[in-house]
Amino acid sequence: MRHTKARNIIERAFAVMKMRWGILRSSSFYPIDVQTNLINACFLLHNFIRGQMEIDPLEVQMDSQGDDGSRSDPDDDRVDFIQSIEPTTAWAKKREDLAAEMWLDFNA
Repeated sequence: MRHTKARNIIERAFAVMKMRWGILRSSSFYPIDVQTNLINACFLLHNFIRGQMEIDPLEVQMDSQGDDGSRSDPDDDRVDFIQSIEPTTAWAKKREDLAAEMWLDFNA
């Protein structure tokens, strides 16, 4: 049951990402490293938007529709959102490397 719930949350997150960022809607011809960075960038921007907006219109739209596009039952169990995360050294290094690379490209 926990695995199913986690899968549903992940699928919902990607559905919101595809609604917001058109580049994620179709197959990509970019190398896998670039694709990974695109997905990370989209999620980072999404998290920034969620931090700045009290109500995200895309998530409201997702909440009001079922998987088949129909209206959902208001008595359905609501998905618990992750309220905090613990940073890891590996992700901190990846973010720092990405920022340094972007800075070098900007100054080139």
